[in-house]
Amino acid sequence: MPVPVSSSAKKYKPHHHRLPTTLPVVKAVVLGDPASRSGAPSPYWDSVNLHVLTHLKNSIPARAVPSVSEPLRWMVLEAPFTSDAVPCIASCELVGGSLNQALDAAAALHLLGVAAFFHDNLRVKCQPDHSPTEPGPTTRLGFPPNIELLAGDAMVPLALELLSRSDDPALPQGNSDRILRVMGEIMRATRSQGAVAERYYGGTATDPITPGWMMAWDRRDGGLHSCGGACGAILGGGTEEQIERLRAYDYYAGMIHGIASEGHGTP
Repeated sequence: MPVPVSSSAKKYKPHHHRLPTTLPVVKAVVLGDPASRSGAPSPYWDSVNLHVLTHLKNSIPARAVPSVSEPLRWMVLEAPFTSDAVPCIASCELVGGSLNQALDAAAALHLLGVAAFFHDNLRVKCQPDHSPTEPGPTTRLGFPPNIELLAGDAMVPLALELLSRSDDPALPQGNSDRILRVMGEIMRATRSQGAVAERYYGGTATDPITPGWMMAWDRRDGGLHSCGGACGAILGGGTEEQIERLRAYDYYAGMIHGIASEGHGTP
């Protein structure tokens, strides 16, 4: 039986991704066991997240001022992992690249997700119906709200710094063009036209059929996954056809993941 859709929801048009008519033959990557399809974390996801977390631990600089570096370190460790970094690594490997080629981009995506998590946590604590007895992540760590706000903002330039440091002039053709393109992809997907817009539209929508919810899934889940897929393919040296195919695939995979995680379906 078809699900009724409101007329306002029909007006919403998500980003369109055209699939190429001729698809290239690419190397297969196993993304996990069947348990992952039932909502349980897959070994591949766990492996990617462990690599990203270890990389971030080694990459966050120990500044001269501990009051700056320590909150960054602890907030990165405390925030929950999302699935945003996984498409980046998987796509890079899929087009023939290696994990190390996409590790900085995956870490940058995770850092921007951490910033969003703590900004949302700060917003929730400001709601009139918020219970002051509910301990937030930074409350348990002992950081005041001003540190929560400023450390979250600091993760944006830190993510770009990670990407810029991954430029390797020793490569025969260099990879600075790829790094610059990935920076643009990530900023579009995470800032005012991407995940930041999702916080407004998703926060004002109450009905999961409304255009606000659809835009939330489009920008947050579909947009971030498609960004990760495209970035991984770019850094792995994929062709334009491969990049656009993986962008499209990860967009729909992200939409399905987002809808399922909200309880409107089965993963």
